[in-house]
Amino acid sequence: MLGQGKNIWQAEIDAAAELADFSRLNCNTALGGSLVSGPALMGNVVLWKPSPSNIYASTLVYNILLEASLPPDVVQFVPGDAKEVTDVALSHHDFAGLNFIRSSDVFRSLYAKIGEGIGKKTYREFPRIVGETSGKNFHLIHNSADIPSTVNHTIRGAFEYQGQKRSATRLYLQESRAEEFLATLKAGI
Repeated sequence: MLGQGKNIWQAEIDAAAELADFSRLNCNTALGGSLVSGPALMGNVVLWKPSPSNIYASTLVYNILLEASLPPDVVQFVPGDAKEVTDVALSHHDFAGLNFIRSSDVFRSLYAKIGEGIGKKTYREFPRIVGETSGKNFHLIHNSADIPSTVNHTIRGAFEYQGQKRSATRLYLQESRAEEFLATLKAGI
């Protein structure tokens, strides 16, 4: 994963054993492909259920992956009924994890279904769950913060994914640190 444009922490997220990816309504081609290709590169079988409004782009990415010699059974591309696909995937004994991008309400319902499956001992292991929902993140800066380090992380949080992720959309800091922080931020940008 280190040669794929990710740092060790980002690569670790994709290296978790995974079975299902659900792409959001307005998911672009690159994001849809990265959700499935990272886990597949790490040796996991992936079930890819794209949004109905993103089937063309997702099919294109899937076909490109196959053309690039991805073994046919590594990514299971299932552009079907969301409820039907979800019910089958989340009731499977080998379900290992969920990588989800969409609304908070849908993520809550999937989280609850997975919780029920854990309670019923449906799965071999505890599934790993990753969800990026419609909530906007904020960056809280404590009065004791190291300003140069904080500015660096603020810039990364706002721009690291070139707008592909909804990260660090708001910032809160003490008024007493605002002048120093803003001057360092302007210099860093």
